[in-house]
Amino acid sequence: SQRVILTAVFLGAAIQECPGGATVDAESSNDAIGLVVFNEQLPGLIGGLREALREHVAREAQGRVLCRADGSITSSALLAARSEIIEVLPQAESDLEVQLPPLRVDEAFKKYEDLLRECPQAVLQGSAAALDRLLWNLRSSCSSPELVHACQATAPFMFDSFLYHTVLSNGLVEFYAAQKTGNLTAAEVFRGWPILEHEARVQRAFAAFWRVTWQERDHCACVEDYDYYAALHV
Repeated sequence: SQRVILTAVFLGAAIQECPGGATVDAESSNDAIGLVVFNEQLPGLIGGLREALREHVAREAQGRVLCRADGSITSSALLAARSEIIEVLPQAESDLEVQLPPLRVDEAFKKYEDLLRECPQAVLQGSAAALDRLLWNLRSSCSSPELVHACQATAPFMFDSFLYHTVLSNGLVEFYAAQKTGNLTAAEVFRGWPILEHEARVQRAFAAFWRVTWQERDHCACVEDYDYYAALHV
């Protein structure tokens, strides 16, 4: 059965940082994981995504998008990228020790500024892949006792990557929902891309990382009831 997605509020989140979080210079960290969005840039981020998605909807009405509502893809590169992630993801989905190999969606994520207007689903899939690798690398590094403190100090900045993914996902739902009457299904939003499946793996990866970095409850005030995923949505 298809999961029903209700209309999402595009700006419905506020991020709280953990006490004592390290500061990072935005200009010097632009190459960190492809795209890192700092919280003070949230208004600009939302404005930019809104404009791109508005143009995407307008292009779709004119038949000028690469990923269409019926699930078809007019770009051979994106079709290959979707086929690849559909094949690769089940092999890694249940085992967090498996690191994702280089994927075609990585290139789609690098070209996000252009693809947001033509295939935002590819960008969203690439964002999930970037989060997946980030969490795998962090959990591998932070399991070392001498690095735990450093990981605790910088972990709040993981929220920025998650924020980009969440704002884009919610924005996509909002814009598509505005084009129809009634509820919107996952199939109508994601158009054949295994985004929900990848988000489920990312959710488990966040939980695994949290257990490595904060082994005691209530260590970080930004985590409500030690529920990492709920805290990310606050």
